[in-house]
Amino acid sequence: MIRSTIVDTTRGVYGHVDSINEQGISGWILDLDGGVNVVEVYINDVKVAEKEANLPRPDIDSIVGRETNCGFLVPWREVKLREIGGKFGIYILHKRSGLVLPLAGQGKLTQNVKPTNKTYLSKAVVDKIEPIKPNIIGQSVGVFGYIDSVNEEGIIGWIYDFDNEPPYEVSVYVNDKLVARKHTHLPGQDIGSIVGRVTNCGFHIKPSEIMVGCYQDIFDESWNLKIKYRDREIEMSTNIDVPSLKRIKMFKNPFMDVFSYCKLFEDRALDGLSIGLFVSSKGNIFMDDIARLLLYGFLETGAHVIMLNDSEVARTKHNFDLGVVIAPHEFFTLCDSPDTIENIKRMSKFLILLNVEQPHTVWFVKASKFFDLADAIWDVNYQSAISIKSNGYNTYFIPLTYSQIYEERKYAYKLEKEPTIESFNFQEFQCVPKNFEQRPIDILFVGAISEKRAQFFARYAKFFSGCNAFIYLPAPKNPFHSGNPETLKPDMLFQLALRSKIVINIHQGEDAYFEWQRIVQHGVMAKCLVISETCERNPVIIPNLHYIDVPIDSIVETCKYYLTNLGEAAEMAHRAYNSIASMKLSTYLSKLTMCTLQSLRR
Repeated sequence: MIRSTIVDTTRGVYGHVDSINEQGISGWILDLDGGVNVVEVYINDVKVAEKEANLPRPDIDSIVGRETNCGFLVPWREVKLREIGGKFGIYILHKRSGLVLPLAGQGKLTQNVKPTNKTYLSKAVVDKIEPIKPNIIGQSVGVFGYIDSVNEEGIIGWIYDFDNEPPYEVSVYVNDKLVARKHTHLPGQDIGSIVGRVTNCGFHIKPSEIMVGCYQDIFDESWNLKIKYRDREIEMSTNIDVPSLKRIKMFKNPFMDVFSYCKLFEDRALDGLSIGLFVSSKGNIFMDDIARLLLYGFLETGAHVIMLNDSEVARTKHNFDLGVVIAPHEFFTLCDSPDTIENIKRMSKFLILLNVEQPHTVWFVKASKFFDLADAIWDVNYQSAISIKSNGYNTYFIPLTYSQIYEERKYAYKLEKEPTIESFNFQEFQCVPKNFEQRPIDILFVGAISEKRAQFFARYAKFFSGCNAFIYLPAPKNPFHSGNPETLKPDMLFQLALRSKIVINIHQGEDAYFEWQRIVQHGVMAKCLVISETCERNPVIIPNLHYIDVPIDSIVETCKYYLTNLGEAAEMAHRAYNSIASMKLSTYLSKLTMCTLQSLRR
């Protein structure tokens, strides 16, 4: 029989179902005899799902003395059930032995098959599996919706949730891969007349908002489209022929998606291509750091590339196939010459603007005023690129990954005495420790102060004061340029990261913006373990593979865990670094450049 208490760490089968709720079925299974950590889910005595346990379970690891990865989560979207009638009983079996896993609150079940002591799911859980239907007339509780049409104009439908206020977020899946998200934004006058109130419950997901190109197998023979609200599928009109949808242009046009180029274009040398990179001489020094990363990345493609600041533009005689302006909100607003825009357009056959700002900030608003000047826009943030593209701009996402030249320059920088690190014993910080466990800084955070960040660090001041933490929160009154004594230079920050075990990431505000420089360039690439407040997703950096992604209230407890399990922290940091180091920036730049040029020549 399966027990939930491990009595012998060398043999036996152990496991437990911890919870069955709106998210799915979670628990753990450890097969010490056969090594088959696979569970099967039965509902009303019918097998509806199978799942291999492969999630971390530190609690079980600590008992058996090794890493087990024996946890499982079966989300309801993986449960193959459509019709539900009468009582709804569920049990979970271990696949190899056919034994039932004990359920939370029911003791230890030992029946081999079809146990009579099943768990019966609540209506809230059942609702997660049943499709959302349109029959809202006469209803006052529940969720209702319908997909009216899917064609070359996009996806049109509505959703109404009696228990929650609009807007509602719907998600689009192709072959179980997320390809779009959208909040309801259109007046649902017909639905409003039924529920007796004005409600924006309609949605129109445009082709430019649908991401398909970054998935290599998206057009396999078996092809399925689902639109969901809170993990529940929304019923479609019977006039929609799902298998034929893959022939619609919006699902296969490489220029419709901000990252499709990475799968649809080849990595090739850019020999003979001339590229100009423009960055402000008066702007944030971190923009200069991004410009240098792009400079080295382009050099590794074989392109002829030159980096110029605004004061050098008027004097240069160069002409470029592509002119790339880094951080247009700084470059165009801080330059002294009124002719700077005309000079750059004159010397650039095509003008690219690289946006680096978060959409909710005043800096993004400033940058957006120059978007109409551009032939194309590149963005370092995936979700931001999607947002800009939805407004009609020719936009692409560029992930700032690995450049060998950039890394060599970063490692070559010598740590110097500066006001920002005057509290350190400088002699102890001269050398970069060879072992992760010997890094002198436990936790590192550098970022402009905001109300949210100030509240977070005040709330956990006792914890941070009890470890060797370096927390730097300068006020963003002016750009952090090299002449500002409050500026912590990017090269210096990287050196501090090389001496840190953990880098934490706290968002500036409520937006879950993925802070690429902090998480990747000054975190993972310095071989730190990065623990971040929950971030919006992108197709390159994967949460809980490249960094730890947790709610803000769990960050301190997560730090405590890894500071007492440094071997585990070092292993994840090393694995994350190796993964991203295999993603060459030159490859992305080559493919993106070819895609951009082709889109402009069409």
